[in-house]
Amino acid sequence: MYNIQVLTTNNNYPVHPTEAWLRALYEDAPVAIGFSRDGILLGANLSYLNLFGYEAGTSLVGKSVLDQIAPRARPDIASKVQLRAQNENLPSGYESTGIRTDGSEFPFQIQTRRVIVADGPLTLAFITETTEKARAETAREEAFELNRRLLSAAPMSVLAYSACGQCIIANEAAGKILGTTRERLLEQNFRDIRSWRDSGLLDVAELTLATGEPQSHISHLFTSFGTEVWLDTVCAPFEASGGRNLLFLARDVTQQRHAEEALRASEERLRHTQLLEGLGTLAGGIAHDFNNLLTGIMGNTLLALDDIGADSQAAAKLRVALESSRQAAELCRQMLTYSGKARRETAPLGLGDVVLGMADILQASVSKKAQLRFDAQAPAPLVVADASQLRQVVLNLVVNASEALGDRHGSIDVQVGTEWCDEAALHRMLPADPRPPGQYVFLRVRDTGEGMDAATRKRIFEPFYSTKFAGRGLGMATVLGIVRGHHGGIAVASTPGAGTTITVVLPASPQAAVVVAKPALQPLRYQGHGTVLLVDDDDAVRGVGARFLSRMGFTVQVAANGREALAVLATQGDVVRAVLLDLSMPVMDGEETLIEIRRMGLRMPIILCSGHGEHQLEAKATQLAISGHVAKPYDGERLGRALRAALEPAAE
Repeated sequence: MYNIQVLTTNNNYPVHPTEAWLRALYEDAPVAIGFSRDGILLGANLSYLNLFGYEAGTSLVGKSVLDQIAPRARPDIASKVQLRAQNENLPSGYESTGIRTDGSEFPFQIQTRRVIVADGPLTLAFITETTEKARAETAREEAFELNRRLLSAAPMSVLAYSACGQCIIANEAAGKILGTTRERLLEQNFRDIRSWRDSGLLDVAELTLATGEPQSHISHLFTSFGTEVWLDTVCAPFEASGGRNLLFLARDVTQQRHAEEALRASEERLRHTQLLEGLGTLAGGIAHDFNNLLTGIMGNTLLALDDIGADSQAAAKLRVALESSRQAAELCRQMLTYSGKARRETAPLGLGDVVLGMADILQASVSKKAQLRFDAQAPAPLVVADASQLRQVVLNLVVNASEALGDRHGSIDVQVGTEWCDEAALHRMLPADPRPPGQYVFLRVRDTGEGMDAATRKRIFEPFYSTKFAGRGLGMATVLGIVRGHHGGIAVASTPGAGTTITVVLPASPQAAVVVAKPALQPLRYQGHGTVLLVDDDDAVRGVGARFLSRMGFTVQVAANGREALAVLATQGDVVRAVLLDLSMPVMDGEETLIEIRRMGLRMPIILCSGHGEHQLEAKATQLAISGHVAKPYDGERLGRALRAALEPAAE
């Protein structure tokens, strides 16, 4: 056993048995023990020597305790030794850094005791190396720092709540997503968060804690920090501090949600537009067929009136039938307007002038309980439009606004002005045709009536849909057709109980307004001669048309389709002065027939006929460079004008 060197006043002092036991404990102790006076070592056990790298048996008596202290820590230890010498009270334990004989440094913890012996006070030191502890502490700090950085870098919200609901962990992303700071989140208890309760998230959190199973939820939050956000959340339980706690993970899906909603709205607008376009095609087809039928009905009625004379008892009944046919023709015209195939006579004009010029008519058309107010920008903005069709739009919108008031008192505001429309605003309007952003003239009609729900708003432009008991349902359908034909857009804003606002926008025109006085048409009973070929697949139209032509003095040849017409022309092409050619026919349509006629080298005037409407017919006639056109249903006078324009252009 190592012989501890003890400096005493009498080295021959006999050792008491108890002292021998204590000496043995001292020498074999696994803890480094040294004692000193005024910073000078008086003794050290084997563990002390081993700790600082000395060989067994090395005597440290008389050496400075600072020799075993790392240079950077010596000033602190020297200060403590000095204070100890001055009987100052010092902490009994502290940490420092030691140095071994090979120069390596290590951390240690020291516990000191002041001991009074016969020859004076001693300082007894117990020294324990803390390298493993330091490593563990460093690892813990590094792990904590890593976790902190991971939380800070996480792009999603990470929150943790104790079993009692108090927030104990919050990362920066959570504050950013929820519109606040991390510090304010740490002050919250999730059971007190109103947005959690309103969105159903609180129930999800409680279910997670109750069952111990993770739960997911799409949450729409209006936070107390003034932020609206959509979150894709996961609540998961975790055990800590002897209880079940809540981990809350959330990903901000607000932009994704808005994009999905915009896509759904766009798809819904597209479906609605396709529906309206399909209905427009259907309406145009119905109008075409009805115009063919009306040509036979009106033509035969006119021929009958002409045959029996005005004094006949049947004449009055025939005139009633003729008027009914004309009303049916007007209904067909409205359907063609909805489908965008009605004729337009456009010119630059002031929309405000059109509205103010209708003030008296509009006032007479609305309920006596309605207050009608006008706000037309001056000078009046110009649009290139058909004045009569614009009047129809204004009248329909104002009458609808009046009917929305019912028997209640209310107001109708009609406003005209200009505004810049961007792509987003135009995209929200009907129809879904492409329109360039730019300056538009708007007509806005606002009422304080009962308003409309979403289902009604979706259907108001459908032909034949009406909320009125006796309505035909073509008013708003006609408005949409007119707006489409003028390359404009229409938007509807309405809420039940809060009235309706309908806005129509039309492209602004830089042109100056023009006023064209059209000469009044004088009644005409045209008389001609020669042969006219009438080509139409409808038996009634051929019959009526042939009789009209015969009464004008023409010899008539008829054909039910293009092939029959070509067969007639193959043998009589040199005597046929003009061809009345239906545009839509089976076997061979009018356009195909025209091409073949030209290939045959025949150059007689060709007049197109169609029930699809004046506008489409005029465009097709211009495209094919032919002599003229006449829309169905036609009478003898209109047919005569078309023939005279084609056969005797100098007379026009």
